[in-house]
Amino acid sequence: MRQWLQEKQPDVLLYIFNDHVTSFFFDHYSAFSLGIGETFPVADEGAGARDLPALQGDPALARHIGTALMAERI
Repeated sequence: MRQWLQEKQPDVLLYIFNDHVTSFFFDHYSAFSLGIGETFPVADEGAGARDLPALQGDPALARHIGTALMAERI
């Protein structure tokens, strides 16, 4: 993956994963969520946060995606 990213140099990486429980609990378990922050630190999943850098966000792109999804009623 690292080599592919270095070769392709993408402008954006859309990261999709299924771990809502680090941010939401079972009393508020959404079908999906959209991160809109500037950075996303690694979550502590119970054994301490892993030694990885925070992910860089793109609030303008996230806002565009959210607006487009709502406009299409997806």
